[in-house]
Amino acid sequence: INPDLAAVQLPEGPGAVIVEPGGTTTVGEAGQTDTYTIALRARPSADVVVQLVTKPAQLSAHPLGDPTATSIRFTPDDWNVPRTVVVRAVDDSVEQSLHHSGIRHVATSADPAYDGVGMPQVLVNIVDDDFAAVMVLPTDLETDVTEGGATDTYSLVLERAPTADVTVALVPSGGQVTAVSAATGAMSLVFTSANWKDRKSTRLNSSHT
Repeated sequence: INPDLAAVQLPEGPGAVIVEPGGTTTVGEAGQTDTYTIALRARPSADVVVQLVTKPAQLSAHPLGDPTATSIRFTPDDWNVPRTVVVRAVDDSVEQSLHHSGIRHVATSADPAYDGVGMPQVLVNIVDDDFAAVMVLPTDLETDVTEGGATDTYSLVLERAPTADVTVALVPSGGQVTAVSAATGAMSLVFTSANWKDRKSTRLNSSHT
């Protein structure tokens, strides 16, 4: 198995539980960061050190509050306390549009059950700041609304700094949903040279009752 793509994991027993807020991890070369949490799945008999392994030309990852660290230590006393990992993109000059990289979690321990055990990996979306485009970011991997009921949101963000204001019109097709800015209620989003890095949330409603 290619270790950059997969790791053998047992459904029960030693391993790790990873939670990505919103279901995805997305960072930007212009400085946008993201986080996820990691904890062990079962109590170890000795300390477990989890290395955060990235491709240095694309990503960096470190525990929250310690930007120079590249690993997390769990003990038999705090094995189930989630630790926050901060992810950053490396700013390069290559036009790549949206691309992906990953973070592997490699465990070492005196506990043989945790030494080299398979752990989940995190696929990271990287927004390129050298390519002019608008990227759509679902809130939780999918966007669903209910007639007369639940609404949903997604976000838009520019991939490169504009030289003038950019207006993105929200024009649903098919007449089944309506889309407006979650912040202002307008049917368009305006990005400027000052806020182009900020994700702008769009709210979807069903137009049927």
